[in-house]
Amino acid sequence: MNQLRNGECTPFLGGGVCHPTLPTDSHLSAVWAARYAYPFPDSMAELPRVMQYATTVEGEGVYVKEQLREELAARGQPDFSDLSEPHALLAELPLKVYVTTNYDNFMVSALRASGKDPRALACLWDDPLSEIGAPSLDPDPPMVENPIVFHLYGSFEDPRTLVLTEDDYLDFVANLSANRTTMQRIVPTSVLPALKNAPLLFIGYRYGDWNFRVLFHSLLRTLAPVHLRRHISVQLAPSEDGETGLDARARDYLDRYFDRRNITVFWGTTAEFCQRLRFLMGPA
Repeated sequence: MNQLRNGECTPFLGGGVCHPTLPTDSHLSAVWAARYAYPFPDSMAELPRVMQYATTVEGEGVYVKEQLREELAARGQPDFSDLSEPHALLAELPLKVYVTTNYDNFMVSALRASGKDPRALACLWDDPLSEIGAPSLDPDPPMVENPIVFHLYGSFEDPRTLVLTEDDYLDFVANLSANRTTMQRIVPTSVLPALKNAPLLFIGYRYGDWNFRVLFHSLLRTLAPVHLRRHISVQLAPSEDGETGLDARARDYLDRYFDRRNITVFWGTTAEFCQRLRFLMGPA
């Protein structure tokens, strides 16, 4: 907890921090599968596959991403005055860098509501060699009062940056792992120290989610061995009905799997994690 209080931590935000304001991936998958008469049996589990199908039917990936942005933006924003709201809780901490695999601007809004002046950067995974707007050219280091919110999988501000379909995820991994120079173009130099030199806090993820699997097996392994020497706390959210869908042996396996990488697993909802975190941190 001292690391959080002192700002010596880098949080990664997954989809669970946005629920119930935004629907879960499984809900989105079911909605879009029905809309496009998705012909395969995995519509409840694999959003990237459903969106790949929708993109193929439309023949235009950006159009699908723009439609998704409009639908989700219409759902509004969370109540940042709620003490259990994860963005608001994280915004209170003296952190310099926030990394999100979500497309929304909730973290930026929460930071502004807390009196800070954040700067949002979107990953240019789709064109890592572009000089136009390249995040690695950002010269200003992050500060507590002027933190960076880095959208690793893209931002609604620029739909083309969204990592959404199967092809998007594969291209993301390919560009990230191509070589060190390319990775430095994808991840801003102002963000890299926060990934390499600080403990990482994951909140709002499930191990089976595409975004977490790609994150864990691409970016974080690219940062090894520094990453693996650090203690990392992972929050794995259960399903919407409050159950993880895992028996005791499966949980024990995942606990041991992550423990070998110095990762502690918290089993519970995002709200439960935030309540526990606020309790452990004590009065501000």
